[in-house]
Amino acid sequence: MGQRFNLRSRLRQPPGPRRRLAALLLVALGATATFPGMAGAATFAEALEQAWAPRAEALAARRERATAELEAARSLLPGAPSLKLGGRIDALAQRGGEREWEAELAAPLWWPGQRGQQQAAAQTEQVLELRHQRLERWQLAGELRETWWTLALAEADEAAAADRLTQADSLQQDVQRRVAAGDLAALDAHLAGIAQRDAAVEQRRSRLARVAAERHFTALSAGAPRPRAAEELPAPLAVNTAAATASSSVFDPESDGPGADHPLLEAGQARLQLAQARLALAQTEGREAPELSLGLTRERGAALEPWQNSARVALRWPLGDDSRQRPRQRAAEAEVAEAALALDQTRRQQAAALATAHAELQEARRMALLQQERDALAAEALRWTRQAFQAGQFDLPTLLRAQAEAASARAQAQRARLEADRAVSRLLQTLGWTP
Repeated sequence: MGQRFNLRSRLRQPPGPRRRLAALLLVALGATATFPGMAGAATFAEALEQAWAPRAEALAARRERATAELEAARSLLPGAPSLKLGGRIDALAQRGGEREWEAELAAPLWWPGQRGQQQAAAQTEQVLELRHQRLERWQLAGELRETWWTLALAEADEAAAADRLTQADSLQQDVQRRVAAGDLAALDAHLAGIAQRDAAVEQRRSRLARVAAERHFTALSAGAPRPRAAEELPAPLAVNTAAATASSSVFDPESDGPGADHPLLEAGQARLQLAQARLALAQTEGREAPELSLGLTRERGAALEPWQNSARVALRWPLGDDSRQRPRQRAAEAEVAEAALALDQTRRQQAAALATAHAELQEARRMALLQQERDALAAEALRWTRQAFQAGQFDLPTLLRAQAEAASARAQAQRARLEADRAVSRLLQTLGWTP
């Protein structure tokens, strides 16, 4: 039988220092992941631009509405003027030729300070619309990132399933050959066939998942080419994250919280400013607008009398208190309070989300390192088990278990590397960075 294969002593040997160091450097440096089948792919920014194009056309109408409201607030009058025409004749009385014709032009007037407050509210609403569009673009970037990573993970699962199927086919052929030669029992051929069928089923299932993820990405990105490489952290943030990982610390949400330029915080701040502008406008308006009118009258007393012309100027000033406007003012005050509360809550939630994203990135990189080491151990154990099986020391079920363990370890290591890179994208998304 030749030299006896000492499996137990070989399994106690740790992975070599070079392999461990290489795996540590690969994970700590956050190497950029590339994936097969992505030739000619665009960057994340180009994919987002193509996905955003159909929505940008629909959002143009909202920008035009905000612009129209600003132009209306800049007009000289708070409303449209009115023209009144009238006349009087004595056709139903003595028919003496008495005539009177009157024309009156009336225009509403701004209350003191009302026009400025109206313009401020319109400008704030225009800013809010721009902030909303930036927020929607950031949200679309998050959906695109998650969809792309779902597709990348599905492709990794499909590749791992295809690799398991290849190994199962090779093992089945080897077992059948040895069964025919009388070295193995017929039961071993059945066991190898079961493993091969399981691998084939898993390969088909992973293919369906990959196709579904690919179609989802194509629909969301409006047919944009898929980015080929994962996103990378900017140099300052990468150094900060690496230092936190080395010290096993977490980021302080107070010092590393989201900045004021975060799309969520910008939208919340603009919403609060609009509520404050509406409150100031409601306090300025008070009652309905006063009205200035100019009238011209042309009349005569009899048919033979000359026509007389006269002009009239009038100012209509509404009387009464502001009781009718009080509900509007209270509603504006409530809107300000709700907007301030929502902004404060958003700020605290984003700070917590950012701390969570930092912690998830650190743990994902540590997990990738551990899975890399597990993959190396399982691969070496499979090699020794296969040698022992060929030497007749192990039976087929033992080899099948070692082969399944190695395949699982290899797939989990690949997924862990992708999860670490996805944690980078999630951190960038939480920071409010749009590709």
